[in-house]
Amino acid sequence: MDKLREIVAAKPYFIWTSNIDHHFALAEFNNLLEIEGELANRNLLQAP
Repeated sequence: MDKLREIVAAKPYFIWTSNIDHHFALAEFNNLLEIEGELANRNLLQAP
């Protein structure tokens, strides 16, 4: 994550991920969208 932080350091960014383990949030990145839900609240999308 340190290398990614170096790449986006002085740039606007938005992270769109299907990572449900909060790796980006834990690394203190902002502007996140976790599209498949997240495990902390058991908020997972269900297939119809």
